[in-house]
Amino acid sequence: MSIMKKIAFAVLLVASVPAVGGEYIWPSEVLALPHEVAATGGVVSVRGIVTFISGLEAGRFVVAAEDHPHLRGVEVVSSGPCEDLVCGAIVLVSGKAAERNGAMAIDAATVNILRVERKYAPSVAKQADYRRGLLDGRVIALEGTVREIRPQASCGVHATEMLLLMDGYTATVRLPWEVDDGDFLGEPVRISGFASAVFKDGKRVDSLLEVEKAEDIVFLRGRAAFRMLLAASVFLGGVLACVSASLLVLWIRVRREKREAEVVAAERRRMAADLHDTIEQHLAGANLLAASVMQLEGTPESVRDAMKKLMALLANAKLEVRSAVLNLRSVGGETQTLGESIVRMAESLAKTGVRTRHLLRGLPADIHEGKRQDILLILHEAATNAVKHGHAGSIVFTCDPRDGGGFVLRVLNDGTPFEIDRALGPETGHYGISGMRERALRNRLSLSWGERGRWSYVQIECASAGTSSFDRPAEDETAEECEDWNG
Repeated sequence: MSIMKKIAFAVLLVASVPAVGGEYIWPSEVLALPHEVAATGGVVSVRGIVTFISGLEAGRFVVAAEDHPHLRGVEVVSSGPCEDLVCGAIVLVSGKAAERNGAMAIDAATVNILRVERKYAPSVAKQADYRRGLLDGRVIALEGTVREIRPQASCGVHATEMLLLMDGYTATVRLPWEVDDGDFLGEPVRISGFASAVFKDGKRVDSLLEVEKAEDIVFLRGRAAFRMLLAASVFLGGVLACVSASLLVLWIRVRREKREAEVVAAERRRMAADLHDTIEQHLAGANLLAASVMQLEGTPESVRDAMKKLMALLANAKLEVRSAVLNLRSVGGETQTLGESIVRMAESLAKTGVRTRHLLRGLPADIHEGKRQDILLILHEAATNAVKHGHAGSIVFTCDPRDGGGFVLRVLNDGTPFEIDRALGPETGHYGISGMRERALRNRLSLSWGERGRWSYVQIECASAGTSSFDRPAEDETAEECEDWNG
Protein backbone atom coordinates (compact mmCIF):
# COMPACT_ATOMS: atom_id res chain seq x y z
CA MET A 1 0.00 0.00 0.00
CA SER A 2 1.42 3.43 -0.93
CA ILE A 3 1.99 6.26 1.51
CA MET A 4 -0.97 8.20 0.12
CA LYS A 5 -3.27 5.21 0.55
CA LYS A 6 -2.13 4.77 4.17
CA ILE A 7 -2.83 8.42 4.89
CA ALA A 8 -6.26 8.19 3.30
CA PHE A 9 -7.07 5.07 5.31
CA ALA A 10 -5.95 6.72 8.53
CA VAL A 11 -7.98 9.84 7.83
CA LEU A 12 -11.03 7.70 7.15
CA LEU A 13 -10.42 5.82 10.41
CA VAL A 14 -10.05 8.97 12.44
CA ALA A 15 -13.02 10.68 10.89
CA SER A 16 -15.25 7.67 11.56
CA VAL A 17 -14.59 7.66 15.31
CA PRO A 18 -17.05 9.76 17.38
CA ALA A 19 -15.78 12.19 19.96
CA VAL A 20 -17.54 10.51 22.89
CA GLY A 21 -19.49 7.30 22.92
CA GLY A 22 -19.25 3.61 22.50
CA GLU A 23 -16.61 3.52 19.74
CA TYR A 24 -12.94 4.11 20.59
CA ILE A 25 -9.50 2.82 19.71
CA TRP A 26 -6.63 1.61 21.91
CA PRO A 27 -3.55 3.69 22.73
CA SER A 28 -1.41 1.32 20.66
CA GLU A 29 -3.59 2.05 17.62
CA VAL A 30 -3.11 5.78 18.05
CA LEU A 31 0.67 5.32 18.26
CA ALA A 32 0.55 3.24 15.06
CA LEU A 33 -1.02 6.07 13.03
CA PRO A 34 1.27 7.64 10.41
CA HIS A 35 2.75 11.00 11.36
CA GLU A 36 1.02 12.61 8.38
CA VAL A 37 -2.32 12.14 10.15
CA ALA A 38 -1.40 14.95 12.55
CA ALA A 39 -1.98 17.45 9.73
CA THR A 40 -5.52 16.22 8.96
CA GLY A 41 -7.17 17.51 12.14
CA GLY A 42 -9.28 14.37 12.50
CA VAL A 43 -10.96 13.57 15.81
CA VAL A 44 -10.12 10.34 17.64
CA SER A 45 -11.34 8.74 20.89
CA VAL A 46 -9.10 6.53 23.00
CA ARG A 47 -9.73 4.60 26.21
CA GLY A 48 -7.10 3.56 28.75
CA ILE A 49 -5.59 4.02 32.20
CA VAL A 50 -3.75 7.15 33.34
CA THR A 51 -0.20 6.16 34.27
CA PHE A 52 1.44 9.59 34.58
CA ILE A 53 0.39 13.22 35.16
CA SER A 54 2.94 15.94 34.38
CA GLY A 55 3.80 18.57 36.95
CA LEU A 56 5.75 20.63 34.43
CA GLU A 57 2.98 21.22 31.91
CA ALA A 58 -0.63 21.70 32.99
CA GLY A 59 -3.12 19.28 31.47
CA ARG A 60 -0.56 16.80 30.13
CA PHE A 61 -0.86 13.15 31.08
CA VAL A 62 -0.22 9.69 29.66
CA VAL A 63 -2.84 7.04 28.81
CA ALA A 64 -1.80 3.39 28.40
CA ALA A 65 -3.74 0.18 27.77
CA GLU A 66 -5.96 -0.85 30.70
CA ASP A 67 -4.75 -4.43 30.78
CA HIS A 68 -1.10 -3.57 30.00
CA PRO A 69 -0.20 -0.31 31.79
CA HIS A 70 3.51 -1.12 31.50
CA LEU A 71 3.39 -0.76 27.71
CA ARG A 72 3.93 2.48 25.84
CA GLY A 73 1.24 5.09 26.37
CA VAL A 74 -0.15 8.04 24.45
CA GLU A 75 0.60 11.56 25.61
CA VAL A 76 -2.55 13.66 26.02
CA VAL A 77 -2.71 17.44 26.37
CA SER A 78 -6.08 18.67 27.59
CA SER A 79 -7.21 22.23 27.08
CA GLY A 80 -9.90 21.85 29.74
CA PRO A 81 -9.55 21.51 33.53
CA CYS A 82 -8.49 18.11 34.92
CA GLU A 83 -8.64 18.68 38.66
CA ASP A 84 -10.16 15.25 39.44
CA LEU A 85 -7.72 13.31 37.29
CA VAL A 86 -5.46 10.90 39.20
CA CYS A 87 -3.07 8.14 38.27
CA GLY A 88 -4.97 4.88 37.99
CA ALA A 89 -8.10 6.51 36.54
CA ILE A 90 -9.79 4.78 33.56
CA VAL A 91 -10.57 7.57 31.10
CA LEU A 92 -12.16 8.08 27.71
CA VAL A 93 -10.34 10.88 25.86
CA SER A 94 -11.53 12.55 22.70
CA GLY A 95 -9.60 15.07 20.64
CA LYS A 96 -7.43 15.76 17.63
CA ALA A 97 -4.47 13.63 16.68
CA ALA A 98 -1.20 15.53 16.94
CA GLU A 99 2.53 14.86 16.86
CA ARG A 100 4.57 15.28 20.02
CA ASN A 101 8.14 14.20 20.89
CA GLY A 102 8.39 12.18 17.72
CA ALA A 103 5.19 10.16 18.37
CA MET A 104 1.46 10.54 17.86
CA ALA A 105 -0.39 12.29 20.70
CA ILE A 106 -3.86 13.73 21.36
CA ASP A 107 -4.93 17.33 21.90
CA ALA A 108 -7.96 16.45 24.04
CA ALA A 109 -11.20 18.38 23.94
CA THR A 110 -12.97 16.17 26.49
CA VAL A 111 -11.71 13.87 29.24
CA ASN A 112 -14.29 11.59 30.88
CA ILE A 113 -13.28 9.68 34.03
CA LEU A 114 -15.04 6.30 34.05
CA ARG A 115 -13.61 4.85 37.28
CA VAL A 116 -10.42 4.72 39.34
CA GLU A 117 -8.26 1.61 39.60
CA ARG A 118 -5.17 0.83 41.69
CA LYS A 119 -2.16 2.90 40.70
CA TYR A 120 0.33 1.09 38.50
CA ALA A 121 3.70 0.38 40.18
CA PRO A 122 6.47 0.48 37.56
CA SER A 123 9.34 -2.00 37.62
CA VAL A 124 13.01 -1.07 37.63
CA ALA A 125 14.32 -0.70 34.06
CA LYS A 126 17.60 -1.94 32.66
CA GLN A 127 20.14 0.75 31.94
CA ALA A 128 20.84 -0.51 28.40
CA ASP A 129 17.14 -0.58 27.42
CA TYR A 130 16.58 2.92 28.73
CA ARG A 131 19.69 4.35 27.08
CA ARG A 132 18.77 2.89 23.65
CA GLY A 133 15.27 4.38 23.79
CA LEU A 134 13.41 1.08 24.03
CA LEU A 135 11.45 2.38 27.02
CA ASP A 136 10.44 5.80 25.65
CA GLY A 137 6.75 6.53 26.18
CA ARG A 138 6.52 4.26 29.26
CA VAL A 139 6.31 4.80 33.00
CA ILE A 140 9.41 3.13 34.47
CA ALA A 141 11.73 3.27 37.47
CA LEU A 142 15.47 3.91 37.46
CA GLU A 143 17.99 3.14 40.20
CA GLY A 144 21.29 4.96 40.61
CA THR A 145 23.29 7.51 42.58
CA VAL A 146 22.61 11.25 42.38
CA ARG A 147 25.65 12.82 40.74
CA GLU A 148 24.60 16.43 40.14
CA ILE A 149 21.65 18.74 40.81
CA ARG A 150 20.98 21.99 38.96
CA PRO A 151 17.99 24.36 38.76
CA GLN A 152 15.95 24.33 35.57
CA ALA A 153 13.03 26.41 34.28
CA SER A 154 10.53 24.42 32.21
CA CYS A 155 7.22 25.72 30.82
CA GLY A 156 7.32 28.61 33.29
CA VAL A 157 7.70 26.25 36.26
CA HIS A 158 10.70 26.28 38.62
CA ALA A 159 12.08 22.80 38.18
CA THR A 160 15.22 20.82 38.95
CA GLU A 161 17.36 18.72 36.67
CA MET A 162 19.09 15.77 38.30
CA LEU A 163 21.86 13.63 36.84
CA LEU A 164 21.57 10.01 37.92
CA LEU A 165 24.65 7.78 37.61
CA MET A 166 23.71 4.24 36.50
CA ASP A 167 26.62 1.83 35.89
CA GLY A 168 28.70 4.36 33.99
CA TYR A 169 25.73 5.97 32.19
CA THR A 170 24.29 9.29 33.31
CA ALA A 171 20.51 9.59 33.02
CA THR A 172 18.76 12.97 33.06
CA VAL A 173 15.83 13.31 35.45
CA ARG A 174 13.56 16.34 35.63
CA LEU A 175 11.61 17.24 38.79
CA PRO A 176 8.72 19.76 38.80
CA TRP A 177 9.98 21.43 42.00
CA GLU A 178 13.14 22.93 43.46
CA VAL A 179 15.37 20.82 45.70
CA ASP A 180 18.41 21.39 47.89
CA ASP A 181 21.69 19.76 46.93
CA GLY A 182 22.12 18.37 50.41
CA ASP A 183 18.85 16.41 50.21
CA PHE A 184 19.87 14.15 47.34
CA LEU A 185 23.50 14.61 46.31
CA GLY A 186 25.46 11.37 46.57
CA GLU A 187 22.41 9.36 47.68
CA PRO A 188 21.40 6.02 46.09
CA VAL A 189 17.77 6.39 44.97
CA ARG A 190 15.01 4.72 42.96
CA ILE A 191 13.06 7.22 40.82
CA SER A 192 9.77 6.51 39.02
CA GLY A 193 8.61 8.63 36.09
CA PHE A 194 7.70 8.94 32.41
CA ALA A 195 10.47 8.29 29.88
CA SER A 196 10.44 10.41 26.74
CA ALA A 197 12.83 10.90 23.87
CA VAL A 198 15.15 13.91 23.54
CA PHE A 199 15.67 15.20 20.00
CA LYS A 200 18.40 17.39 18.57
CA ASP A 201 18.41 18.54 14.95
CA GLY A 202 15.57 16.11 14.27
CA LYS A 203 17.45 13.11 15.64
CA ARG A 204 16.94 11.28 18.90
CA VAL A 205 20.02 11.71 21.12
CA ASP A 206 18.93 10.59 24.60
CA SER A 207 16.04 9.89 26.97
CA LEU A 208 14.55 12.04 29.73
CA LEU A 209 12.76 10.79 32.83
CA GLU A 210 10.07 13.16 34.11
CA VAL A 211 8.96 12.73 37.73
CA GLU A 212 5.40 13.40 38.86
CA LYS A 213 5.72 13.99 42.63
CA ALA A 214 8.13 13.65 45.55
CA GLU A 215 6.71 10.26 46.58
CA ASP A 216 8.16 8.79 43.38
CA ILE A 217 11.71 9.15 44.80
CA VAL A 218 12.76 6.46 47.28
CA PHE A 219 16.10 6.54 49.12
CA LEU A 220 17.96 3.22 49.03
CA ARG A 221 20.44 3.94 51.82
CA GLY A 222 18.87 1.26 54.00
CA ARG A 223 19.15 -1.31 51.22
CA ALA A 224 22.77 -0.39 50.56
CA ALA A 225 23.51 -0.62 54.26
CA PHE A 226 21.87 -4.04 54.32
CA ARG A 227 24.05 -5.25 51.47
CA MET A 228 27.14 -3.96 53.25
CA LEU A 229 25.98 -5.63 56.46
CA LEU A 230 25.45 -8.90 54.61
CA ALA A 231 28.94 -8.75 53.14
CA ALA A 232 30.39 -7.85 56.51
CA SER A 233 28.53 -10.72 58.17
CA VAL A 234 30.23 -13.20 55.83
CA PHE A 235 33.60 -11.83 56.90
CA LEU A 236 32.66 -11.64 60.55
CA GLY A 237 31.40 -15.21 60.52
CA GLY A 238 34.94 -16.51 60.41
CA VAL A 239 36.09 -13.98 62.99
CA LEU A 240 33.28 -14.91 65.37
CA ALA A 241 34.14 -18.57 65.02
CA CYS A 242 37.66 -17.77 66.28
CA VAL A 243 36.48 -15.35 68.95
CA SER A 244 33.88 -17.74 70.35
CA ALA A 245 36.58 -20.13 71.54
CA SER A 246 38.40 -17.26 73.25
CA LEU A 247 35.18 -16.09 74.88
CA LEU A 248 34.53 -19.58 76.18
CA VAL A 249 37.97 -19.71 77.78
CA LEU A 250 37.44 -16.22 79.23
CA TRP A 251 34.03 -17.20 80.60
CA ILE A 252 35.53 -20.25 82.31
CA ARG A 253 38.29 -18.08 83.78
CA VAL A 254 35.82 -15.49 85.06
CA ARG A 255 33.68 -18.18 86.65
CA ARG A 256 36.75 -19.67 88.35
CA GLU A 257 37.90 -16.26 89.59
CA LYS A 258 34.42 -15.51 90.88
CA ARG A 259 34.33 -18.76 92.82
CA GLU A 260 37.79 -18.05 94.20
CA ALA A 261 36.68 -14.56 95.24
CA GLU A 262 33.64 -16.02 97.00
CA VAL A 263 35.86 -18.48 98.87
CA VAL A 264 38.27 -15.70 99.88
CA ALA A 265 35.39 -13.49 101.04
CA ALA A 266 33.94 -16.30 103.12
CA GLU A 267 37.36 -16.97 104.67
CA ARG A 268 37.84 -13.28 105.51
CA ARG A 269 34.45 -13.18 107.20
CA ARG A 270 35.34 -16.30 109.21
CA MET A 271 38.68 -14.76 110.25
CA ALA A 272 36.94 -11.52 111.28
CA ALA A 273 34.46 -13.47 113.40
CA ASP A 274 37.26 -15.48 115.06
CA LEU A 275 39.25 -12.34 115.87
CA HIS A 276 36.20 -10.67 117.35
CA ASP A 277 35.07 -13.69 119.38
CA THR A 278 38.47 -14.86 120.67
CA ILE A 279 41.45 -12.48 120.64
CA GLU A 280 39.42 -9.31 121.23
CA GLN A 281 37.58 -10.95 124.13
CA HIS A 282 40.89 -12.15 125.64
CA LEU A 283 42.35 -8.66 125.38
CA ALA A 284 39.29 -7.22 127.10
CA GLY A 285 39.64 -9.79 129.87
CA ALA A 286 43.35 -9.02 130.32
CA ASN A 287 42.55 -5.32 130.53
CA LEU A 288 40.01 -5.96 133.29
CA LEU A 289 42.51 -8.11 135.18
CA ALA A 290 45.16 -5.36 135.05
CA ALA A 291 42.62 -2.83 136.28
CA SER A 292 41.72 -5.10 139.23
CA VAL A 293 45.41 -5.43 140.17
CA MET A 294 45.70 -1.63 140.34
CA GLN A 295 42.76 -1.49 142.74
CA LEU A 296 44.32 -3.89 145.28
CA GLU A 297 45.42 -2.28 148.53
CA GLY A 298 49.13 -2.23 149.17
CA THR A 299 50.06 -2.49 145.53
CA PRO A 300 53.45 -0.85 145.07
CA GLU A 301 53.62 2.26 142.94
CA SER A 302 56.01 0.58 140.53
CA VAL A 303 53.47 -2.18 139.93
CA ARG A 304 50.73 0.40 139.36
CA ASP A 305 52.88 2.15 136.74
CA ALA A 306 53.54 -1.18 135.03
CA MET A 307 49.80 -1.98 135.05
CA LYS A 308 49.03 1.41 133.46
CA LYS A 309 51.50 0.71 130.68
CA LEU A 310 50.05 -2.77 130.25
CA MET A 311 46.52 -1.40 130.04
CA ALA A 312 47.63 1.12 127.40
CA LEU A 313 49.26 -1.69 125.41
CA LEU A 314 46.13 -3.83 125.73
CA ALA A 315 43.89 -0.93 124.61
CA ASN A 316 46.15 -0.33 121.63
CA ALA A 317 46.14 -4.04 120.79
CA LYS A 318 42.36 -4.10 121.03
CA LEU A 319 42.17 -1.14 118.65
CA GLU A 320 44.46 -2.96 116.23
CA VAL A 321 42.29 -6.07 116.37
CA ARG A 322 39.14 -4.04 115.76
CA SER A 323 40.83 -2.35 112.84
CA ALA A 324 41.75 -5.76 111.41
CA VAL A 325 38.17 -6.97 111.87
CA LEU A 326 36.87 -3.84 110.15
CA ASN A 327 39.34 -4.36 107.32
CA LEU A 328 38.31 -7.97 106.78
CA ARG A 329 34.59 -7.25 106.92
CA SER A 330 34.67 -4.15 104.72
CA VAL A 331 36.61 -5.83 101.90
CA GLY A 332 34.48 -8.92 102.12
CA GLY A 333 31.23 -6.97 101.72
CA GLU A 334 30.94 -7.34 97.94
CA THR A 335 27.20 -6.66 97.96
CA GLN A 336 27.60 -3.19 99.46
CA THR A 337 28.18 0.02 97.53
CA LEU A 338 31.16 2.22 98.35
CA GLY A 339 28.93 4.66 100.23
CA GLU A 340 27.35 1.88 102.32
CA SER A 341 30.79 0.46 103.14
CA ILE A 342 32.02 3.88 104.31
CA VAL A 343 28.96 4.29 106.55
CA ARG A 344 29.61 0.85 108.00
CA MET A 345 33.26 1.78 108.60
CA ALA A 346 32.18 4.94 110.44
CA GLU A 347 29.77 2.94 112.63
CA SER A 348 32.52 0.44 113.52
CA LEU A 349 34.91 3.26 114.46
CA ALA A 350 32.25 4.82 116.65
CA LYS A 351 32.15 1.63 118.74
CA THR A 352 35.78 2.28 119.74
CA GLY A 353 34.84 5.62 121.31
CA VAL A 354 35.72 7.82 118.34
CA ARG A 355 33.08 10.33 117.29
CA THR A 356 32.30 9.84 113.56
CA ARG A 357 30.24 11.52 110.90
CA HIS A 358 29.80 11.06 107.15
CA LEU A 359 28.83 13.70 104.54
CA LEU A 360 28.78 11.78 101.23
CA ARG A 361 27.59 13.58 98.08
CA GLY A 362 28.08 12.54 94.47
CA LEU A 363 29.49 9.12 95.32
CA PRO A 364 28.68 6.67 92.46
CA ALA A 365 27.27 3.23 93.07
CA ASP A 366 28.88 1.53 90.04
CA ILE A 367 32.56 1.48 91.02
CA HIS A 368 34.53 -1.61 90.02
CA GLU A 369 34.93 -4.05 92.94
CA GLY A 370 38.75 -3.96 92.92
CA LYS A 371 38.84 -0.16 93.03
CA ARG A 372 36.14 -0.11 95.72
CA GLN A 373 38.19 -2.40 97.95
CA ASP A 374 41.39 -0.38 97.52
CA ILE A 375 39.57 2.89 98.30
CA LEU A 376 38.15 1.35 101.48
CA LEU A 377 41.59 0.14 102.58
CA ILE A 378 43.06 3.63 102.02
CA LEU A 379 40.24 5.21 104.06
CA HIS A 380 40.67 2.63 106.80
CA GLU A 381 44.43 3.20 107.01
CA ALA A 382 43.90 6.98 107.13
CA ALA A 383 41.34 6.69 109.94
CA THR A 384 43.51 4.21 111.89
CA ASN A 385 46.58 6.46 111.66
CA ALA A 386 44.54 9.46 112.82
CA VAL A 387 43.36 7.61 115.95
CA LYS A 388 46.54 5.67 116.69
CA HIS A 389 49.20 8.29 116.02
CA GLY A 390 47.25 11.58 116.03
CA HIS A 391 45.01 10.65 119.01
CA ALA A 392 42.01 12.01 117.11
CA GLY A 393 38.70 12.15 118.91
CA SER A 394 36.58 12.91 115.83
CA ILE A 395 36.64 11.45 112.30
CA VAL A 396 34.59 12.80 109.39
CA PHE A 397 34.23 11.04 106.01
CA THR A 398 33.27 13.46 103.20
CA CYS A 399 32.72 13.16 99.45
CA ASP A 400 32.12 15.95 96.93
CA PRO A 401 31.64 15.87 93.13
CA ARG A 402 34.69 16.78 91.08
CA ASP A 403 34.57 19.38 88.28
CA GLY A 404 34.55 17.58 84.91
CA GLY A 405 33.38 14.26 86.44
CA GLY A 406 34.55 12.07 89.26
CA PHE A 407 34.61 12.66 93.00
CA VAL A 408 36.86 13.73 95.89
CA LEU A 409 36.89 11.68 99.12
CA ARG A 410 38.41 13.03 102.36
CA VAL A 411 39.03 11.59 105.83
CA LEU A 412 39.17 14.53 108.24
CA ASN A 413 40.31 14.29 111.88
CA ASP A 414 40.88 16.70 114.76
CA GLY A 415 44.04 14.97 116.03
CA THR A 416 47.68 16.02 115.86
CA PRO A 417 48.53 17.11 112.29
CA PHE A 418 50.30 14.40 110.29
CA GLU A 419 53.61 15.23 108.65
CA ILE A 420 53.88 12.99 105.61
CA ASP A 421 57.54 13.86 105.00
CA ARG A 422 58.49 12.45 108.44
CA ALA A 423 56.38 9.30 108.17
CA LEU A 424 58.15 5.99 108.79
CA GLY A 425 58.55 3.76 105.75
CA PRO A 426 58.98 0.06 104.93
CA GLU A 427 62.67 0.19 105.93
CA THR A 428 61.53 0.52 109.57
CA GLY A 429 58.76 -2.05 109.26
CA HIS A 430 55.90 0.44 108.62
CA TYR A 431 53.97 -0.28 105.40
CA GLY A 432 50.81 1.81 105.89
CA ILE A 433 51.76 4.88 103.83
CA SER A 434 53.47 2.88 101.07
CA GLY A 435 50.44 0.57 100.85
CA MET A 436 48.09 3.55 100.48
CA ARG A 437 50.23 4.97 97.68
CA GLU A 438 50.44 1.65 95.84
CA ARG A 439 46.65 1.19 95.93
CA ALA A 440 46.11 4.75 94.68
CA LEU A 441 48.66 4.28 91.87
CA ARG A 442 47.17 1.07 90.45
CA ASN A 443 43.67 2.61 90.40
CA ARG A 444 44.83 5.96 88.92
CA LEU A 445 43.75 7.82 92.04
CA SER A 446 45.32 11.05 93.29
CA LEU A 447 46.34 10.74 96.96
CA SER A 448 47.35 13.74 99.11
CA TRP A 449 47.58 14.97 102.73
CA GLY A 450 46.69 18.46 103.99
CA GLU A 451 45.10 20.68 106.64
CA ARG A 452 42.02 22.94 106.66
CA GLY A 453 41.44 24.95 109.79
CA ARG A 454 41.66 22.67 112.82
CA TRP A 455 41.18 19.58 110.64
CA SER A 456 43.85 17.39 109.09
CA TYR A 457 42.79 15.26 106.16
CA VAL A 458 43.75 12.56 103.65
CA GLN A 459 42.28 13.20 100.19
CA ILE A 460 41.49 10.71 97.41
CA GLU A 461 40.61 12.18 94.02
CA CYS A 462 39.04 9.98 91.31
CA ALA A 463 38.81 11.37 87.77
CA SER A 464 35.96 9.13 86.55
CA ALA A 465 32.89 8.62 88.64
CA GLY A 466 30.78 6.22 86.60
CA THR A 467 27.34 7.21 85.35
CA SER A 468 25.60 8.64 88.41
CA SER A 469 24.31 12.19 88.52
CA PHE A 470 24.37 14.62 91.39
CA ASP A 471 24.22 18.28 92.38
CA ARG A 472 27.54 19.91 93.15
CA PRO A 473 27.65 21.71 96.54
CA ALA A 474 29.40 24.97 97.20
CA GLU A 475 33.21 24.77 97.24
CA ASP A 476 33.68 25.38 100.96
CA GLU A 477 30.44 23.78 102.13
CA THR A 478 32.08 20.63 103.50
CA ALA A 479 34.74 22.57 105.43
CA GLU A 480 32.12 24.88 106.94
CA GLU A 481 29.97 21.96 108.04
CA CYS A 482 32.98 20.35 109.72
CA GLU A 483 33.90 23.59 111.49
CA ASP A 484 30.35 23.97 112.81
CA TRP A 485 30.13 20.39 113.94
CA ASN A 486 30.37 19.87 117.70
CA GLY A 487 30.19 16.12 117.76
